[in-house]
Amino acid sequence: MHLLSIREAAALLHCHPYSIYGAVYEGRLKAVKLRGNIRISAEEVERMIMQKEKLERKLSVRETAQILACSQSTVLRLIHERKLKAELVGGHYRIKPEDLESYVLSLPNI
Repeated sequence: MHLLSIREAAALLHCHPYSIYGAVYEGRLKAVKLRGNIRISAEEVERMIMQKEKLERKLSVRETAQILACSQSTVLRLIHERKLKAELVGGHYRIKPEDLESYVLSLPNI
């Protein structure tokens, strides 16, 4: 069984790595945690390619909080402070994976 990193799986599926995280958290993509890192089997990626399931989508506040390992209220505060771009869709905030990546890259290295 060959295991792929999030970045490797995203490259094969032609999507953003945060879309992979979202699919894992939703249970649409099976993954294992190995030494603190999420790994996806090559067979699972092949299954996704065959299904041509669209992974690129906007993240919810909950999913964004899970990715950033913080609370949902922290994500909402970042949105209200305009540090993290988000769209209001049907009364719920949605974050583009690219905007989340921009926010993460703007953080100072600690």
